[in-house]
Amino acid sequence: MGIASVYVESDDLLVIVWHGRVSGTEWKQNVDAQLGDDPTWPRGRRRLIDLTSLGPSDLSSADIETVISFGRERILDTGSVQAVVASRRWDLAWDLAGEFARRSIELGSTTIVFDRVDWACAWLGVDPD
Repeated sequence: MGIASVYVESDDLLVIVWHGRVSGTEWKQNVDAQLGDDPTWPRGRRRLIDLTSLGPSDLSSADIETVISFGRERILDTGSVQAVVASRRWDLAWDLAGEFARRSIELGSTTIVFDRVDWACAWLGVDPD
């Protein structure tokens, strides 16, 4: 279905929500479009990435490699922290989130995977509301 994001300037927080089935091609196109619209993207030193409504069946490790490689050429995110929230009911989503967390070190980000939004927000130091 898609990927949507909003930057909350008052909290220096970028919130990204994935919903429904998203392919690796759609993910890369989204990153490319975001960077085309805003060369400083991704904004914020803190990021909350919500995958709880993602249907992961169209994603793979190869897609993570593609997007990380693409990002290495255009994104240097030294010092940013990201909380990825994934549902444990989808083993694939949880596994891919963990792989993304490990690989995002290559872009300069520290990323931790959570299974609850409130815990992710606590780690980021933001109010879940």
